Amino acid sequence: MISHLSLIVIDEELARNGIDLLFDAFDRGKSARTSIPIFIARGKTAEDVLSVIEPLEITPGKNIVSTTKNNQQMYGSSSEVLVYEAISALLSEGKDVLLPGISIRNDSKKAKQTSNFETTTPAILESKGLAIFRKGKLVRWLDGETARAANFVTSEINRTPVVLPCGDKGNVTINTIGVKSKIKTEIHHEQPVIHTSMNVMAETVNTSCELDLSNPKLLKEFEKKMGNKLKKQIKKTISIAQKEKADIFGFGDALSRTNPNYWRQHKKNWDNLFSEAQISMKVNVNVINSGMRMEPYEPK
Repeated sequence: MISHLSLIVIDEELARNGIDLLFDAFDRGKSARTSIPIFIARGKTAEDVLSVIEPLEITPGKNIVSTTKNNQQMYGSSSEVLVYEAISALLSEGKDVLLPGISIRNDSKKAKQTSNFETTTPAILESKGLAIFRKGKLVRWLDGETARAANFVTSEINRTPVVLPCGDKGNVTINTIGVKSKIKTEIHHEQPVIHTSMNVMAETVNTSCELDLSNPKLLKEFEKKMGNKLKKQIKKTISIAQKEKADIFGFGDALSRTNPNYWRQHKKNWDNLFSEAQISMKVNVNVINSGMRMEPYEPK
């Protein structure tokens, strides 16, 4: 039966108690597939999530996968994690697990019935946040900008809109179209220092301000604003992970490669060292496209 699975959905309650032993059959079984995605049923049981009959997709499993992929590609606040990736993180001493959540919007008694088709507000499955694990146990959820920031650090993000103020009341929306992150580590006075650098390629999507987007000085200004905004969000997310002592970014793995001797001596205490580690960050944004139209439409 394991060889025919297309995805795995885990109860949130079970995840909080620990998922270490759940993947033993996948790790040992000869016919087990480890390239299938895993999800946490947020606030619901896995049975509840997999029983929803949606108007556009009768098979919940297919919809869960497509919903998560769409969120990852368009908004960046979720990500697809495969079984072998989760097993690798569980076995690692320098990285904790980060799994996507799935929930039910407009949940009702009709969610499991074909009458769910007949209502104007049917129950639907939605991608909802990222679950932080520490030593195999779910400890906290990341949502919205903090979830997206986690994917920025790990480069698990493609397109996502960033809204910046312009003028008195207007905004300009800039879409990322490529993100590449790097992690470097070093030791100062027997304490780990983690350096993260990120290059973001972006393009302007729309603006409600009267701006000349062909002006390179203006684009440089937006690049700086966007870089500062992303840096603030990422620092907040890393701070949350440090508070939970959950290295969901794999900083410990990076340290073990660059400073193997130090790692061998301190790996058993990595959760405490990570929680107090100094983090330096650089975010470089390059807006390479301002769209076909350089100026906003003006009312007549």
